[in-house]
Amino acid sequence: MCWSASDLHTFLDRNPELAPGQFEAFAALRTRVFVVTTDEALGVTVSDQENRFDVKVQQVAIFWCQNKIRSSKRKTLMIDFLLSLPTWPGSLVAMGFTAVTGFVVYLVSYRLISKYKREDMKEPTNNLFRVVGTLVSLMLALAFSEVSVDFRTIRNAVQSETVAISDMFEGLKLFDSERTREQRTILIDYAQAVIDDDWPSLANDRLSQRVSDLRRQLAKGVMRLKPANPTQETMLSQIMADMDVLSDYRIVRLDSALAKPSIYVYVVIFGFLVTMACFGVYRPQAPLIVLVTLYTVFVGLVIYLVLALSDPFQGDISVAPTAFEYLVETLQSEIR
Repeated sequence: MCWSASDLHTFLDRNPELAPGQFEAFAALRTRVFVVTTDEALGVTVSDQENRFDVKVQQVAIFWCQNKIRSSKRKTLMIDFLLSLPTWPGSLVAMGFTAVTGFVVYLVSYRLISKYKREDMKEPTNNLFRVVGTLVSLMLALAFSEVSVDFRTIRNAVQSETVAISDMFEGLKLFDSERTREQRTILIDYAQAVIDDDWPSLANDRLSQRVSDLRRQLAKGVMRLKPANPTQETMLSQIMADMDVLSDYRIVRLDSALAKPSIYVYVVIFGFLVTMACFGVYRPQAPLIVLVTLYTVFVGLVIYLVLALSDPFQGDISVAPTAFEYLVETLQSEIR
């Protein structure tokens, strides 16, 4: 996607909570590394790390679309509150909320239907019951399967990111163990910063500035390497490709953190309310109250799990940086 400088200025004006440098894009293009940032006075610059010059640009290629760059305002306060709680309290709050909401809808519907002959409405309502119940079940299944696939995808992306770091470390070591010691140290610091800074920042839907600085510092260090033979030229090209992979997977993590809850969730909530309204043809009795309670609690639990899985970097049900922790420990032992 391309933005003009004025478009980007307008976007920044409308989103003052975005700190300078908060959104960056890295593009490893053959032997040059371009850094798109918002730190400069005009809002946009492109730095060519090889030739060491800055140029103002009218159009900037951004790796994510405008509707993917959002602040935490995009989430409702209810979702933020639920995900900020530990798993069990959060699920209990969700189940309690759906139970209360469901009973309110049921009682209102019962009051309205009681003005008419309930017996005449039972047959059409039962037919509607079956249709809506089937659709709600289908939407729940689709929502849960979608977030489950997305959750596994981001977990696999994190593992692939650690593999790229490991490959880059080995590539630098084979290129020249002595000359690349500084770059390998920066790479370890980068991996550690992902754990210490990027992961907490992703819970707030942003990336760490410290990790971005280390990424830029690493790019400059790699650009200083001069291959002495064709073998080193091939190795340097592979190292650059690994750097590009790091940037890609980092943006994948941000994209996952910014993702909104599935549209199926809202359809499920609407279908749930319709289902509770259909219960209004039945008089409140103890067995019915128990069944309705179990139904509302179950729906609340599933909705909570879908919401928790839709944000893989917030809450107890989240992707942990375990692979990065193991990688840092391994690389530190190799560089000593």
